[in-house]
Amino acid sequence: MRNPLPALTAMVATLALAACGSTASGGSSGSPDDADATGEAAADDFPTERIEFIIPYDAGGGSDVTARLVARIIEPELGVTVTPTNLPGGSGAIGLAKLHEAEPDGYTMMVITSSLSALKPIGTSEFGSEDFDTVATIQAEPYGIAVPADSPHQTFEDLVAAGEESPLNVGTTAVGGNNFLAATLVNDAVGNVFSLVPYDGGAAGAVTDTAGGTLDATFASPTELRAQLDAGNIRVLAITAEEPLEEAMPGVPTFTEAGYDIVFETVRVILVPKGTPPERIEVLESAMKTAVEDPEFQEAMVSGGSAPRFLDSEETREAVTEQDEVYLKLLTDAGLVEQ
Repeated sequence: MRNPLPALTAMVATLALAACGSTASGGSSGSPDDADATGEAAADDFPTERIEFIIPYDAGGGSDVTARLVARIIEPELGVTVTPTNLPGGSGAIGLAKLHEAEPDGYTMMVITSSLSALKPIGTSEFGSEDFDTVATIQAEPYGIAVPADSPHQTFEDLVAAGEESPLNVGTTAVGGNNFLAATLVNDAVGNVFSLVPYDGGAAGAVTDTAGGTLDATFASPTELRAQLDAGNIRVLAITAEEPLEEAMPGVPTFTEAGYDIVFETVRVILVPKGTPPERIEVLESAMKTAVEDPEFQEAMVSGGSAPRFLDSEETREAVTEQDEVYLKLLTDAGLVEQ
């Protein structure tokens, strides 16, 4: 069974940036046009105050790690403090509600995974992608299934065989989240031998509980697995990537290599409230491009098992719209959305 989610790529769109000219005036006072130009220049001073960066998941999760690195990289370019704020719950729903309430002035933004396309269809959130403006896409990554380091299951095949004997408790993010969908696809492919245990605040808690032996296994992104993997507390048995992650997880097979035709990835996008001035979105978009191209970000993503992926505001909107359609079908087929 292959995940129907296509690669979220888009044709590169050319953004025409209008250059502002000025006209000299012989009088001591400016014309109305000059006054408008002065007002526009003042508006273009953005940002001049702290920017809140909402992370709608628990601390230590993949989005948290990525967003905090981004915040640190973009602060010098923006010239203001960028404050990451964790608002976990509902696989992003609480953060979306907070963002929707914020003023559309560019001083509040949020990172969210592809679960953006699932939350409204399944009723977890009243807000969908159409209720926000897109800034950029910054990252894409697959998921892996991990077990405690002392687990008797050495391969994914071992895990499936054990589940056939007695259902295993496998952690995921909240129902409808990308992690949950990846786990559902895999569980369907192996005959539903796993009992999925959703964690409302994101995968970080599930990873911690797996490392401690409370869960038999968990699904999480490489970024979310990294700390416990490096500490020797978990082992990764398979990943949903199309190709092996030789640098980040050497020796870990893909699900395809394990005999299951499953490829699944999530993307992380940056949103702002609907109606944010386009020129301010451009400033934030430029900062995100700087972050994605930064060598530290590139190395952190690749070594962590994900891919730096920049799409601008327009490209991200196109990709998210396509993703909305794909996820609606995926959720409907999974019985999570009433037809």
